[in-house]
Amino acid sequence: VADTTVAGYSSYAYPWDQTRIDWPQRMGSTATGDMSPGQSFLEINGWSRAAIGVSTENIWWGPSKRYPMILGATSDGFPHAYGRSPTVAFGPFRTTIRAVLGQLSESAYFGQTEWDWRTESTRNLLGALRVEIGEGTTGVQVAVTSVLRQRWGVKPSLSNPLRIFYRTSQGLKGEQDADGFGAITLVLPVTSIGVKLHGTWGRGDFFVDAEDLLTELEHNQFWAVGLHRVWRRTDHGPRWTFSAEHASSAASATQNTLPRGPRSASVYRHDIVREGHTQRGQLLGASIGPGARATYVSLKRAQNGRYTGVLVERILWDMDTFRRKLVSLSPNGQDREWLFGGRFGTEVKISGLPNLRLDAFGGASTRWNRQYVRFTGSLLDQPERETNLWLDLRLAWTPDRGEVRK
Repeated sequence: VADTTVAGYSSYAYPWDQTRIDWPQRMGSTATGDMSPGQSFLEINGWSRAAIGVSTENIWWGPSKRYPMILGATSDGFPHAYGRSPTVAFGPFRTTIRAVLGQLSESAYFGQTEWDWRTESTRNLLGALRVEIGEGTTGVQVAVTSVLRQRWGVKPSLSNPLRIFYRTSQGLKGEQDADGFGAITLVLPVTSIGVKLHGTWGRGDFFVDAEDLLTELEHNQFWAVGLHRVWRRTDHGPRWTFSAEHASSAASATQNTLPRGPRSASVYRHDIVREGHTQRGQLLGASIGPGARATYVSLKRAQNGRYTGVLVERILWDMDTFRRKLVSLSPNGQDREWLFGGRFGTEVKISGLPNLRLDAFGGASTRWNRQYVRFTGSLLDQPERETNLWLDLRLAWTPDRGEVRK
């Protein structure tokens, strides 16, 4: 790991901007174990899909299948209460409002001082609002989302995420007591060719501040675009699925040099809500993290309860850090990675044990200049390369619900 000796912070903390994001290089030096409620929830639902509940499930908001820029499943789920409005029809349009209020926790590999652990809360409050509008005939969907993180101790309120819309000024450190972002997502089916296009665009600090939109549209922005297609060559033939996505959380070249400084340029990081957009050291949004760009392509074939698939991915990790601090040391020093993988899944036939599945995911990746580790000690004359192989196996059994016994 990189040398990250900074007063008050773990030696495993992220080596660049370690005081502004809880994203450890690794979770300690020994094996760890944990128990959690996992994907659990308790819900009361009613008319037209209206619901309230409590949960520790992951929240996945947005159409992306690989890079959920807002909320996804990169981290563990966090404990939260949620509400979902009835689906209301306005002609061909259907509208649903979702609200979430939950607790985020700091990892054990971020701050390690008496000041941090005893006088400064290691928890944050997350509030989120999402308005979804869908058109029933064409399948077009639009959603507007606001997510706000605040220091723990702030009075809980589902109206808090609205603050991201009406704040009208900004200091050098962004909002002084909170951090958040807003985003617009769009799903556009092209039925003539069987393709579904989707896109996400958002901004941190101040989503719709008029002055900021006019003068610095790209300030603290992130975006993702993609397409998805499912088809069969014959009615009884295999089902093919093709997906492609490109995402960016990197600051523009002008944002990296503006007078406000780099602290406010990259989404997911923050000065006051120091843990950033994370839960227990893992990102709440896309796994590529702040300041990155990535491209992903996959193809899958499924038939008779069995599937196989391949994927290719390229990631440029934390481009913002490289451009601001390291490019002069080595123009070829960008932290970058290529990944090639495969998937396989099938039903496992065992007498007396139905609904048993085996899933496998494996591949190889090559990464150059991982987290710029060697930059922290000396100049980088040649790119540092590492190759990783992995194989994940999962055997899952789902009980047959059958008929409910009285």
